[in-house]
Amino acid sequence: MKNENIHFERTLAIYETLCTKLNGNFEPSWRIFYKNQRTLNSQVKNFLTQIEITQRDLLNEIFQIETVKFKLRNTSNEIERIFHEEKELARKGDNYLNMNFKDLKDLFFRINPRVQIFVSNWEWVCHENRKKSFEFIKNVATKKSEYYFLLERTGTFDDKLNSNVFEIALSEFEYILLNQFTTKRKIGGVYDDFKKLFNYENEIEEGNLDELIIFLIRKIIFKTYIIPN
Repeated sequence: MKNENIHFERTLAIYETLCTKLNGNFEPSWRIFYKNQRTLNSQVKNFLTQIEITQRDLLNEIFQIETVKFKLRNTSNEIERIFHEEKELARKGDNYLNMNFKDLKDLFFRINPRVQIFVSNWEWVCHENRKKSFEFIKNVATKKSEYYFLLERTGTFDDKLNSNVFEIALSEFEYILLNQFTTKRKIGGVYDDFKKLFNYENEIEEGNLDELIIFLIRKIIFKTYIIPN
């Protein structure tokens, strides 16, 4: 069986750091002993009983994220099918992006079923590409907050990551907007609901807000995070 460490690098980095803090040392043979997700699941669950609540939440969060991502991977045939789907969605997306927004508001969209959105208490996904796993060790000393991201199953297989599932950091606004499309929604209805979340004092501020919302909606259509229903 192929060693699956690559899919759980952040979990391993946090585990090793917390183990060192707890015991004052770390047994390097553990990484060799770990060969698959099932083995890691057993060891993480056992270790969670030995550490304090905040550390427990930290380790469990990244392990759950990486487990979900691991299980979302597709077969080569599925990846090829997704690749062709992406090309067709991109073609359709161009048509919608060229529409007047007044006409676009009457159309129904929903979140792409290949996309899942998440909120985490620590920052695991960065805008920079491929942050090293050890760079996330800083989370051990970081308080809880809110971070937003998505996992997307794509038609591209990354040999280095051994996966077709990619992580994308989101802004809070992007997350809130995408969350509106978890069920089929009319663009105009989402636009109105999103606008109600903000306060503005004059026409200039309202105009700037309108431009921001339209930009964000067009962006998630362009990225095919939402698709026509």
